[in-house]
Amino acid sequence: MTLSEVDIDRLVREVLSQVAQPETAKPAAGTVSFGDRVISVELLRDRLTDARTIQVRPGAIITPAARDYLRERNIEVTSQADQPSAAGSPNMIFAAAAERFDLAALIPLLAGAAAEAEIVPTGAFMAVVKQTMERITSGDRRGVLFTEQTAAAVCVANRNRSVRAVQAGGCEEVREAAAAVGANLLVIDPRGRSQFEMARMIKEFHAAGPADCPEPLREALTR
Repeated sequence: MTLSEVDIDRLVREVLSQVAQPETAKPAAGTVSFGDRVISVELLRDRLTDARTIQVRPGAIITPAARDYLRERNIEVTSQADQPSAAGSPNMIFAAAAERFDLAALIPLLAGAAAEAEIVPTGAFMAVVKQTMERITSGDRRGVLFTEQTAAAVCVANRNRSVRAVQAGGCEEVREAAAAVGANLLVIDPRGRSQFEMARMIKEFHAAGPADCPEPLREALTR
């Protein structure tokens, strides 16, 4: 079959129109997006190959093992809201040394209060308190500790001059207690409290922001 000049002209126009079409934007090479609330090392191992950056949902929690995994491989962490996140420097620590308490179930209720957070694995009382203190004192961070032994936790934590732990009986007391000593550790007894009440207490503590120890107490509490 012989093509007419009209057919040839039509084919040329079609080819030119396809060549002129812009390419569809592609995701940045080496970036993997996660929509999970908790990013574990097992999750990373299953999905990361040559990735140099991961994107996580706002409020996602990266476990300590996952942060170590990312740091060892020089993988950058960013949020899906385009806000950078430092893989090794969470600004809030969550720890639990309490029986029958599900810390992971509380995290989704915290919204922005847990945008950059690290979970200390649940365990024996003294081990959890020690790990929490170490993480708070290793950087400019604050923490929330859930335990039934609140008085003991506050007493032990405050033996470290870099830790200023307080206990609050309810949401109304959190900011006042935090401001009184420039608290960087809030201790909560989860017994008899709903997840929503504890989430509100944490949000109040988070909203109070990092605070310096008041001048009249600084000599006694921080030196």
